[in-house]
Amino acid sequence: MDFKFNFGLDDEEPVAGELGREEAGAVDATDAPGFDPAREITVLGKEEELDGEAIEALFEDVPIQGRTPIRRCRPPNDETLPEALRAALGSSDLVPGVYEGGFKVWEGSIDLVELLVREKVELKGKTVIELGCGHAFPGIHALQEGASVDFQDYNAEVLEEVTVPNVIVNGGEAAAQRPPRYFAGDWGSLPAIAGEKKYDLVLTAETIYEEKASHRLLLCIDKLLAPSGVAYVAAKSYYFGVGGSTRGFEESVARLTPHRSVSRATLIQDGSSNVREVLRIS
Repeated sequence: MDFKFNFGLDDEEPVAGELGREEAGAVDATDAPGFDPAREITVLGKEEELDGEAIEALFEDVPIQGRTPIRRCRPPNDETLPEALRAALGSSDLVPGVYEGGFKVWEGSIDLVELLVREKVELKGKTVIELGCGHAFPGIHALQEGASVDFQDYNAEVLEEVTVPNVIVNGGEAAAQRPPRYFAGDWGSLPAIAGEKKYDLVLTAETIYEEKASHRLLLCIDKLLAPSGVAYVAAKSYYFGVGGSTRGFEESVARLTPHRSVSRATLIQDGSSNVREVLRIS
């Protein structure tokens, strides 16, 4: 069986020098220049591909405190991807408008799952969307706990090659009973594509690394949340060389969505990596 995946682990931080974004125009623009508009995608046939042999070869366990490990599909080999995406992956973990880092497992996604577990956040029967999902650990946790979950990542290839396989393998019967929707493209136009649906919970991790992008993310969260909904944003306190920060994001909440409140749900200082936080927006 030819699996066409590479087995390298992603244990390095992003290269900040490649992250400068073009001007996105007005922060309330539905589509930012140079960024793909949002669209819903359908991924067919993945269940048939993921037999026992494939799962054994392609997946590994990621330990998470307070719960069982989540199984993670290793990213594909570069040659299986479009040329522009291959070039982006060869130069940086993040190239705006081309690749937004979804093939990596980021610390913030694990921080967010651990917070949901530790705080015993009620998930059963809730509607949830994970934005910038990548490997989708937070959304998968919510799905396993009884929520109906949708997933968004900028790159359709990320959804097809890691998100959907992870959801199938970890979600099992829950994913079959409550089939997720999958969205690719930019946050600016996502609310219009999602339609009238509102979410009790919006989850996102490592997505506020740059100020203009975080503005589009914040406005997307604001439009997607149900009236009593809550969003959790996991991030590094400061993204060196790029400019994004949790304090800056809090200021954006006050300025762009003054009807919302934001607070720090947790602070992670392990002495061996960047200081990280999870913010709560309501």
